[in-house]
Amino acid sequence: MLLSGNDRHLIYEDPDGKAIMFPTYSSSGHILYQLPQAVGPPISRSLVLLPARSDIWAIPFSISSLNRTDGPFRVARNASQPSISDEGTLVYLSNEYETATQQVVWIDRQGSVVGRIGQAQERIDGSLEIAPDGHRVASRSRENGQIDIFIHDAIEMTKTRVTFDIDGESWPTWSPDGDHIAFSKYKNNDDIYVTDGTGEAQLLVNAPLAKFAPDWS
Repeated sequence: MLLSGNDRHLIYEDPDGKAIMFPTYSSSGHILYQLPQAVGPPISRSLVLLPARSDIWAIPFSISSLNRTDGPFRVARNASQPSISDEGTLVYLSNEYETATQQVVWIDRQGSVVGRIGQAQERIDGSLEIAPDGHRVASRSRENGQIDIFIHDAIEMTKTRVTFDIDGESWPTWSPDGDHIAFSKYKNNDDIYVTDGTGEAQLLVNAPLAKFAPDWS
């Protein structure tokens, strides 16, 4: 759908009727998205119902014609919530939760871990969002029983908490210049706030229904 609202058309729908979630455009000429492995009971995270097991798929897409150019193919198994940097780096949430702590990592196309990003945490609940610079990743993470937004840095190997509200926050989204993060607070129907990480977050969107910012152009 164009920002003007004058053009809206279907690009692709799953032939099995599975729900397509978290679509994101890649400069490689693809739209990546999350697709359930099977139609089954969802799990609840914040106010959004997510499938219990998902894969990440991609479909070739022409930005000039706004149409797909080929069929879909799978990118990663047991994965969800894809995010892509301006240079085409993909980050996503692994659906495996067996470890005592969790770590954001780099993997190659064969699925092997080739590097770490930031520091391990008690729980990285999801909402991974890679910054435009390609080396910082924002996440919704749990530490000491509290859910906040953190930034993991692949160069400095640090983690930085950027929200401190006891009510919890989710769905971080980077500004195009990488200087601010928009996010939803659990209270007040997931109102959207924005922060630069150095001071108190500012209210951006207030409305009666649940909401989150999937992207920032």
